[in-house]
Amino acid sequence: MNWCEAVERDNIIERYLSGTLEPALKEEWEEHYFGCDRCSRQLETWSAIDRPLREMEEVIRREMRELPLSKPALRFPIRIFAGVGLAAVLLVSVAIWFGHSERRSAKTEIASHAHSAPIPALAELARFDPPPYEPSEFRGIETKSESQFLDGMKRYAARDYPGAIIALQASLVSDPDSAPARFFLGACYLLTARSGEGITALSAVASGDSPFAEGAKFYLAKGYLMEGRTAEAIATLRPLAESTGDFSQEARRLVSTLTR
Repeated sequence: MNWCEAVERDNIIERYLSGTLEPALKEEWEEHYFGCDRCSRQLETWSAIDRPLREMEEVIRREMRELPLSKPALRFPIRIFAGVGLAAVLLVSVAIWFGHSERRSAKTEIASHAHSAPIPALAELARFDPPPYEPSEFRGIETKSESQFLDGMKRYAARDYPGAIIALQASLVSDPDSAPARFFLGACYLLTARSGEGITALSAVASGDSPFAEGAKFYLAKGYLMEGRTAEAIATLRPLAESTGDFSQEARRLVSTLTR
């Protein structure tokens, strides 16, 4: 299958994010987008806007009812809204933005651009490099959990994040208190656009006192940004920004950008 063509033709990303993509196709899709920059970027963008748009659906419906129907550009999205799919919601939201932007005065536009710097999209702010992993030597005979963890991290280093998830989940079954396994599992969830599960895993590590707690808070904030939960992201980043740890500088930059 040509996935790059199927993405738009068959609404692959929308079905993947909504959990309605068939299991066999889901596995093939995940294998594809890990190696395809184009599809990976599209998935990141959709992941960042998916939840906010779904939450805005009722507002969008109400505002569309209030818009004048004199312009063809506004009538077309109203017709396709009957499909209620996320793609339709996105198009309608664009139409609403277009209608509102026409009503803003040129003076307001000039003042806005003169006094504020462009703010990056949430998708860009949510992006991150995989957390670094430094292998450590286990002394003596490896336990079952340690062996599963090492297997997961080999897959992680090879950027096989779905495979790493399976191995790390198995490691946590054997040792539920393993902060390293839960931290990297949370990171793998985020890297595969499973932000909800990533937030759950990283929250557990962030609330502890392991050496991974600080990093867990930073990547937890990234997970919140993926879901458009900026207030929670800022609240999570502030303690890091006020500290002198490894993530303080980047946390300060993100807080500054998000609070503009």
